[in-house]
Amino acid sequence: MSALESEFQNIYNARLALNEATKEHREKIMALEKEMGAIAEPYELAISEAEARIKNEILVEGKSFKCDFGKATYKKEYERHSWDDKALMGYAAVNPVIEQFRKTTTIPASVSLSVGELK
Repeated sequence: MSALESEFQNIYNARLALNEATKEHREKIMALEKEMGAIAEPYELAISEAEARIKNEILVEGKSFKCDFGKATYKKEYERHSWDDKALMGYAAVNPVIEQFRKTTTIPASVSLSVGELK
């Protein structure tokens, strides 16, 4: 067995031993995470519903909002232009009919939320 193979075996064995030594703790953590998930579910649902209502309101109003508890930033819809470089390499400098290769993508209006820090 080479020295490198031996080192890899040492790492493998140490990880195996670590896994075995922490197995009980990982099982407890997984059980706690499952319990926390069940507790958090109704809160997460309420949060996502409130976020959706805020975003809808901001999109309808078309302007940002800020208060002591957070802010909603409105970003209006815009068009983004890009070029197909593979089709246009060398072609752009010579041919004015280049506009047919232009791609226009409309980026829809969006809202980003930032909720104040918990104290």
